[in-house]
Amino acid sequence: SIIYSRLETDDRLNKHEKAAKLLQNFYKSGRISSEELIYHLEKCGKKDSIIQYCIANADLMEKLKNREEVIKNLRKAISVFENESADKVKVELLIRLA
Repeated sequence: SIIYSRLETDDRLNKHEKAAKLLQNFYKSGRISSEELIYHLEKCGKKDSIIQYCIANADLMEKLKNREEVIKNLRKAISVFENESADKVKVELLIRLA
C-alpha cells in the first residue's frame, strides 16, 4: 500500500514486531493459525521464532495428515538458516523432510 511504502524501514520493522507480539498471544490462545504470525516474524527478522512456529505448524499439520502443509512449513523453516549452515536443527529438519 502507499502508506506502508512511505514508512521508514525502522518504522516498518517496529510495526511488524508489534503485530508479531500481539499475534503470538492470539496464537497461544488458539485463536489464529501461525501463518500470519510467521509473516510478521519474517518481516521483522525474528529467525528463531520463525523456525519455532514453522516447526509447530508442521507438527500440527502432520497430526492432521496434511503432508503438503508439513512440507511447506519444513521448507520455510529450513530456508531461514544460512545456506552453508550445518546447524543441528537444520539437519534434523532436512532429515524429517526427506
